[in-house]
Amino acid sequence: FWLDFPIWLASGLVDSVGICQNHMQRGGMLDNEAWGRARDATQYPGPHGNGFWTQDIYYHALNCGFRLPPTAGSASGVLPNPVGYNRVYAHVEGDLTYAEWWDAVRAGRVFVSNGPLLRCRAAGQLPGHVFKSDRPRQIVIDGRLDSRDPIAAVELVRNGRVEPINLPATITVQESGWFLVRARAGVAKTFRFASTAPWYVEIGDNPRPVRRESAQFFLDWVHERRTGLQLDDAEQRAEVLDEIARAEEFWQKKVAEASPTVRVTGRIIDDTTREPLPARIYIQGADGRWFFPVSASPEGSAVRYEKQNWAKTNSVEFHTTLSAHPFRIDLKPGRYTVTVERGKEYVPLEKAIEVAGDALDLELPLHRWINMAERGWYSGDTHVHRTLEDLPNVMLADDVNVTFPLVYWVTQGMTPPSAGDKNLAGEMPSEPMEVDPTHVIWPRNTEWEIFTVGGRQHTLGAVFALGHTNVFTQGAPPVKPIAEAAHRQGALLDLDKHDWPWSMALVPIMNVDLYELANNHMWRTELAFTNWTTPAPAYMNLPNGGRNGTETDWINYTFQNYYALLNCMFPLRPSAGTANGVHPVPLGFGRVYVHLPEGFRYDAWF
Repeated sequence: FWLDFPIWLASGLVDSVGICQNHMQRGGMLDNEAWGRARDATQYPGPHGNGFWTQDIYYHALNCGFRLPPTAGSASGVLPNPVGYNRVYAHVEGDLTYAEWWDAVRAGRVFVSNGPLLRCRAAGQLPGHVFKSDRPRQIVIDGRLDSRDPIAAVELVRNGRVEPINLPATITVQESGWFLVRARAGVAKTFRFASTAPWYVEIGDNPRPVRRESAQFFLDWVHERRTGLQLDDAEQRAEVLDEIARAEEFWQKKVAEASPTVRVTGRIIDDTTREPLPARIYIQGADGRWFFPVSASPEGSAVRYEKQNWAKTNSVEFHTTLSAHPFRIDLKPGRYTVTVERGKEYVPLEKAIEVAGDALDLELPLHRWINMAERGWYSGDTHVHRTLEDLPNVMLADDVNVTFPLVYWVTQGMTPPSAGDKNLAGEMPSEPMEVDPTHVIWPRNTEWEIFTVGGRQHTLGAVFALGHTNVFTQGAPPVKPIAEAAHRQGALLDLDKHDWPWSMALVPIMNVDLYELANNHMWRTELAFTNWTTPAPAYMNLPNGGRNGTETDWINYTFQNYYALLNCMFPLRPSAGTANGVHPVPLGFGRVYVHLPEGFRYDAWF
């Protein structure tokens, strides 16, 4: 944030950027920008504001085509920091030498930290790697995070956009740019974090795109530097103004280099009441690429969702969930299709638009064809893999009244969920979280999805405990102690898919409560999983020996299996879950409606 940072960038002499810097101190933040460009305290408030401001400036530089690794420094000896409080870790193959360490830093095989230890690879590659492709591709990000402090968030930063991420994660990249992973600790007094260096992506014929907003950010900064310059010595002033003029020319060229775009704004409203609506929006170009708007209001939110099935690449779900505020997006001239949906009770809207030279303002009215709440019915999704930060936005956009995020998630046999390998970071409340009076999150829910036993591959399947209060210490198998503990806490046991190897054994042993009749392999997009884990029995008369089939066959198999259990007098109630957060499907695409004639209360719904 030093005043001359954009001038240094323009000089071509910068090799790295210290984003883990000396204002971040062990005992607290030096909560100002000293002789630098002051942050907007309304946008970057509090002790963490300087940390976010520092990183956003770095992201703007990356968005202008610079490939600069992050570094770290503590100013120990001047400021109240131990040596190495802020540090950069470099990955060196073989023996450590000074030259090898510097080469690793220069190549970006690094992460910076003043607390958490974050080691990540993308498609097996360390940070700094350049992925080259002639078409969109999927990349698996995996890693290890250790921390003495509680972790508040693990985030993917992609071309400057920040989104929560659970590792391992599969992302889809559609355009040239960059991405990195950062982890933030839950420490209020100082900005404690770790960040990888970027990975870079080159797709098509524009390997280092310049984003106009970022280039303009630095050009405006240089203009401010010129007008704010205070130098009485005429010779010095002329020398500095000459440097500023060269920087202005550099950033003007960067702005011109950025692809021309047109600002598109819009509002989603109810066509009868004219009131703004939260909703889910899809924007697709004529070339098949997807685009993601942001909120145009400081009070608004927009959550980007990109999921593509690893087995069938046509199975995609690329949308943005918007709060009830205007949105905006900058698009290149061309034709686009805009689709807006909101749960089950509004008619989807599809609109073709032509983006040309002038700014475009859209009004997108949705027509409500039924109001289930007026009839006493309230919906829920019992299989959710979203963060507690995202869910308020996403629930309102698709009008899902109740959600059960599976914050404890274990895939290793006999491992307790308290040490689950896929748990969400942070401390989870043990009481309902109210989004508004008719939308509630129950934040403590557990999934046992067992793929290994004793360290060896051994798929058993999945079962959920919904609505519990205490963290489970029981691993699976055995499963009966889990069932007893869950029911003592007042939780409900939800059978995931019926074709898991252990599913039919769980029903009598665990006294399972719920059967996901609308399960997480039923999507808005194309079916991807066409092979069943356990073949259907012959009496069901399904094609291909009951081993595989179409979506209709899968639904038929699901129904017949449920009816067989009912015929055996197991009082299983039907439920619905999407695994939104993992699969290419919107939250609440499969949902269960509960009848509450006296109005909504979470405890009555449950």
